[in-house]
Amino acid sequence: ILATVHGRAACGNGLATITNVPHLGGSSYTVTALNASGQTAGYSQLPGDQEERAFRSGPGGVLDLGTLGGSFSYSYAMNDAGQVAGESLLPGDFTPPHAFRFDGATLLDLGTLDGVSSTALAINNAGQVAGDLQTAGSTVEAFLYSNGTMTSLGHLGGFYSRAAAINQSGSVVGNSLTEASEQHAFLYTNGTMVDLGSLGGGYSDAFALND
Repeated sequence: ILATVHGRAACGNGLATITNVPHLGGSSYTVTALNASGQTAGYSQLPGDQEERAFRSGPGGVLDLGTLGGSFSYSYAMNDAGQVAGESLLPGDFTPPHAFRFDGATLLDLGTLDGVSSTALAINNAGQVAGDLQTAGSTVEAFLYSNGTMTSLGHLGGFYSRAAAINQSGSVVGNSLTEASEQHAFLYTNGTMVDLGSLGGGYSDAFALND
């Protein structure tokens, strides 16, 4: 069980014990993911609080995942193999962040599809990653990263789509603006984005899906 207790990240066994999640030593940290092995991932300030880094903690201790060359990185998701997905600044800290996947040694830059920036928000046990990217035309599009290739998922007719979750078969859910300027939940599966509609209003969103 992963929870926040009085502003501090905590991990419990669901029975009686609550313990603080180990972090990188700064005064502030956030835990965003917990896997079946009991590993946690998130981001933490370093001692002195001048930089913030993605980290993974577990039975082997706390690991600073590093960056793509900048001073800051953030992890948002982790699979049962301990692969972590998130975003990192590039050298100089002045360019927008790129999505990354951490496989155990270094951060893999997932790129931007010749766009401006990208953020990884979900990862499955096959190492497929879902997230968002900002295009050169300033639109935001959900993406799927699989087998070394980033693919834009498109949208439902509007100017943006955002991914929220991915299952073990690589299907993705999130939300997208429609041609009628309504926000609808979508399911992306077998290469197609499906509009899940609404309950009669102009808004719906999808945050999770099963296998």
